[in-house]
Amino acid sequence: MLCCRFGGKGIAPDIALTLPLMTEKEKQKIGALRLQLKTAGKLLEDAQMKNIALETMIDIAEEQLKIPIRKKSGPKQ
Repeated sequence: MLCCRFGGKGIAPDIALTLPLMTEKEKQKIGALRLQLKTAGKLLEDAQMKNIALETMIDIAEEQLKIPIRKKSGPKQ
Protein backbone atom coordinates (compact mmCIF):
# COMPACT_ATOMS: atom_id res chain seq x y z
CA MET A 1 0.00 0.00 0.00
CA LEU A 2 1.26 3.44 -0.89
CA CYS A 3 0.14 6.39 1.19
CA CYS A 4 0.47 9.95 0.07
CA ARG A 5 -0.11 13.10 2.07
CA PHE A 6 -1.14 16.28 0.37
CA GLY A 7 -0.77 18.77 3.18
CA GLY A 8 -0.93 22.47 2.88
CA LYS A 9 -3.45 25.21 2.90
CA GLY A 10 -6.74 23.76 1.74
CA ILE A 11 -5.30 21.70 -1.14
CA ALA A 12 -6.72 18.31 -0.16
CA PRO A 13 -7.23 16.21 2.94
CA ASP A 14 -5.03 13.18 3.60
CA ILE A 15 -5.52 10.67 0.79
CA ALA A 16 -4.47 7.01 0.88
CA LEU A 17 -3.80 5.27 -2.43
CA THR A 18 -3.63 1.53 -2.86
CA LEU A 19 -1.88 0.32 -5.99
CA PRO A 20 -2.33 -3.20 -7.36
CA LEU A 21 0.68 -5.50 -7.37
CA MET A 22 2.50 -5.87 -10.67
CA THR A 23 1.87 -8.97 -12.69
CA GLU A 24 4.75 -11.19 -13.79
CA LYS A 25 4.33 -9.91 -17.35
CA GLU A 26 4.61 -6.30 -16.15
CA LYS A 27 7.74 -7.15 -14.13
CA GLN A 28 9.29 -8.77 -17.21
CA LYS A 29 8.45 -5.70 -19.32
CA ILE A 30 10.06 -3.40 -16.75
CA GLY A 31 13.14 -5.64 -16.69
CA ALA A 32 13.35 -5.55 -20.48
CA LEU A 33 12.98 -1.75 -20.50
CA ARG A 34 15.72 -1.40 -17.88
CA LEU A 35 18.02 -3.56 -20.00
CA GLN A 36 17.15 -1.53 -23.10
CA LEU A 37 17.91 1.71 -21.23
CA LYS A 38 21.24 0.34 -20.00
CA THR A 39 22.16 -0.74 -23.55
CA ALA A 40 21.19 2.66 -24.99
CA GLY A 41 23.27 4.39 -22.32
CA LYS A 42 26.30 2.25 -23.20
CA LEU A 43 25.85 2.98 -26.92
CA LEU A 44 25.61 6.71 -26.18
CA GLU A 45 28.75 6.59 -24.05
CA ASP A 46 30.63 4.74 -26.82
CA ALA A 47 29.46 7.26 -29.44
CA GLN A 48 30.56 10.17 -27.25
CA MET A 49 33.99 8.60 -26.74
CA LYS A 50 34.32 8.03 -30.50
CA ASN A 51 33.38 11.66 -31.14
CA ILE A 52 36.03 12.89 -28.72
CA ALA A 53 38.63 10.64 -30.35
CA LEU A 54 37.74 11.88 -33.86
CA GLU A 55 37.76 15.53 -32.77
CA THR A 56 41.18 15.03 -31.17
CA MET A 57 42.49 13.32 -34.29
CA ILE A 58 41.28 16.22 -36.47
CA ASP A 59 42.84 18.77 -34.09
CA ILE A 60 46.20 17.00 -34.23
CA ALA A 61 46.04 16.61 -38.03
CA GLU A 62 45.18 20.30 -38.52
CA GLU A 63 47.98 21.35 -36.20
CA GLN A 64 50.66 19.08 -37.68
CA LEU A 65 49.69 19.37 -41.36
CA LYS A 66 48.72 23.05 -41.15
CA ILE A 67 45.62 22.56 -43.30
CA PRO A 68 42.02 23.33 -42.39
CA ILE A 69 39.98 20.13 -42.25
CA ARG A 70 36.77 21.35 -40.63
CA LYS A 71 34.24 23.35 -42.65
CA LYS A 72 33.82 26.92 -41.55
CA SER A 73 30.37 27.56 -40.14
CA GLY A 74 28.32 30.60 -40.98
CA PRO A 75 26.76 32.06 -44.12
CA LYS A 76 28.61 31.75 -47.42
CA GLN A 77 29.70 34.98 -49.05
